[in-house]
Amino acid sequence: MFRKYAPKMWFYISLSPVLFFAGLLSYAVTSNLFGMLLGFSIFYIFTLIYSIKQTGFTSLYSIYLYTSAFFIYNSLFLSLFPNFTKKYFLKITYPWPYQIEEWVGFIFIICCFLMVFCGHLSYFSFRRKFNPILVSYRKKNWEWIGIRFFFVSLIPVCYKIYLQLQFVRTNGYFSIYSEGFESIKYPIWCSGAFLFFNASFFLLLASNPKRRKMLFYFFIYFIVTVFNSLKGGRGPLIAFIVVLIFLLRNKYDYSIKFKNLLFVLFLIVFLTSVLGSIRDSYGNSSHKTKGISLDAKTLIINTLWSQTSSRTVPLLIIRGNLKYHPYPFIFYPFTNRVLSHIYKAKGNEFESLKNYNNPSQVLMGNISVSSALSGMGYGSAIIGEAYECGRYFGVVVFSILASCLIAFLDKSKLKMKNFYIPFWYVVLTTVPGIPRKEIFQFVLYNLNDVVFFYIFFFIINFLFFRITLRNEK
Repeated sequence: MFRKYAPKMWFYISLSPVLFFAGLLSYAVTSNLFGMLLGFSIFYIFTLIYSIKQTGFTSLYSIYLYTSAFFIYNSLFLSLFPNFTKKYFLKITYPWPYQIEEWVGFIFIICCFLMVFCGHLSYFSFRRKFNPILVSYRKKNWEWIGIRFFFVSLIPVCYKIYLQLQFVRTNGYFSIYSEGFESIKYPIWCSGAFLFFNASFFLLLASNPKRRKMLFYFFIYFIVTVFNSLKGGRGPLIAFIVVLIFLLRNKYDYSIKFKNLLFVLFLIVFLTSVLGSIRDSYGNSSHKTKGISLDAKTLIINTLWSQTSSRTVPLLIIRGNLKYHPYPFIFYPFTNRVLSHIYKAKGNEFESLKNYNNPSQVLMGNISVSSALSGMGYGSAIIGEAYECGRYFGVVVFSILASCLIAFLDKSKLKMKNFYIPFWYVVLTTVPGIPRKEIFQFVLYNLNDVVFFYIFFFIINFLFFRITLRNEK
């Protein structure tokens, strides 16, 4: 199975259990998690180095490992240096300080080992066996239509974002989740702006433009994404940047130097800090900041720890005894589409906490109901949702499934039939956020855009067919 990667893969298979059991032995002897933290940190670094050596810095699998560390695992790494960071992964500070039990941390670290180890073996196994048919053609008609709808919808999209930004600046970032934007009165010409904008962007992607044109379209989309991120959401911007790097290197065979990747890393840390500070300045937030620290150490540590609140999701799920939680969180993206029409409760109403089973809100509600109803939340995490579906078995199964999906996207490089590119692009953009989002986040956040695109696509295709048929007569 791993003949292509031997002997390194066999060394990895042999070393990983040694580090794992050494950590277990250390915990049994000392009743301290330090040995397990150290073993996992060495194991994860070796996994990352192996991935970079075999697949490169910009493979989707390497990107997935980066974001997993950024959102979840760096809390384990930094916990090894308490005198340096003054922080510990079981000490949660959001929305206020509280302590998670040691036995929960013990199970969590085991889940982290299983998630990474099983996922790594599955990725390289599936990647070796999968041989995609790389076919993709330029579709000038699609590009001709897409570029016109793209720029026509650009103005209403930006104006809609502007109105939402004004609302958030007045009411605070958490008002997005507690009240929503229903109270905003949009001009009629803004109706469906996001749907048309995203659908036309998908059509441009499906047209398979040349690299220079693709960069131009992505630049415009990036500017809109940055503008939209001023409302406080940083995840879509980070996902967009890393997916762009993936497409440049893999779909368009553009060589990206290591120093440029370092620049992107610092850019992401800087944007995360800036947007976080801007977000905290909105409304009557109790988390208002006086500015961004210029001390590099403080800036990096605070940025890393501010992102690892996602670790709270698996920790609270492992601890169990959750209120307002009638069924596994993994079903939330599907049930929400029905329940939101039945109850029609806003995020600041107790009915939403009681009936929607939103992982972000429910987990926060088990710590503080008032914080949950004010819009605060923990998000979600693949490792937490997987643990709910069979404990260790669920973690193993979902790590395998996620790794096989990532291997498919890595090998296909989106060089596939044009018709499928928009769907797989959406799936691709969800991968960097999987460590801190719902497993089926696509259903929750992108389904409307994809469905609208394919309706839009079939209408355009039908019209072109009729025009071509009429010209032939």
